[in-house]
Amino acid sequence: MPSNPSILSEIKNQVLHVTLNNPEKHNCFGMAELEAIQKLLLRHQTDADVKAVVFRGAGERSFSTGANLKQFTALDQPGTMEWIKKGHEVFNFIENFPKPTVAVIQGFALGGGMELALSCDFRVASEKAVFGSPELRHGWLPGWGGIHRLKKLLGEAAAKEIIFLAEHVSAKNAYRLGLIHRLTATEALEAETITLLDKLLLVHPDAFSMAKAAISESGDSSPTTASQVWFDVLSTLHSKRNSE
Repeated sequence: MPSNPSILSEIKNQVLHVTLNNPEKHNCFGMAELEAIQKLLLRHQTDADVKAVVFRGAGERSFSTGANLKQFTALDQPGTMEWIKKGHEVFNFIENFPKPTVAVIQGFALGGGMELALSCDFRVASEKAVFGSPELRHGWLPGWGGIHRLKKLLGEAAAKEIIFLAEHVSAKNAYRLGLIHRLTATEALEAETITLLDKLLLVHPDAFSMAKAAISESGDSSPTTASQVWFDVLSTLHSKRNSE
C-alpha cells in the first residue's frame, strides 16, 4: 500500500484497483499523489498476481478534476517545470504499462483527471460523466500529455474543439467522439467494468504486452517500420512459447 492516504489500492480477483481518495476536493492530486501512483505501479509491474489495473475516483461527484490548483499556483518556475515533468513521466508510464489499464469514470474528469483517463487503455463512463480541458481559461495548457493524446485519439479537429473552447463535454458526446469506450447507466457502471475486465483477463499477458507495444510503436511509423515491429513481436512470442 502507498503511504499517501489520497491514493488507495486493493488487489481483488487479479486486478489492482487504484482509487484517488480526495472526494471533498473532487479527487484532485499533486506531486505526492503522482509519486504514490508511480511507486504503486512499479511495485506491481511484474507481479504475476496482478493482471490488470483499474483507476477510479472516490465518491460519486468526480473521477478527478486534475491538478491541485492550490499547490500548483504556489510553485515557482523550477517547481512548475518539475510538476510538469513528473506528470508526463507518470502518465507515460501508465500509457506504456504492460498490463491492461482501465479508467472507470463517473462525475467530472477534467484537466489532469481527463489526462489520466486518456493514458489508460480503456475508459468506461457513466452517463453522468463530464469531460473537459479547462486549462486555457486559466492561462495555461494541458501539461501532462493531454494535447498529444487527444489529437492522436480523436484527430485534430475534435482535439481543437475540446482544448480551445475549454467547455464541458457530456458523456454522450464523449462516446460519440470516441473519447470513451463504454457508456452505461450509473447503476450499471460496475457491472460493465467487470464484464470488460473478465474479457481482458482471458488474454495471454505476454501477448497483450507485446500487442500494446506494437500498437504504440507502429502508430506513427511507415508501413515498412510497422511490419518490422510486427515481425519482432511474433518472433518474441514464438520464442517465449518454445521456452515454456
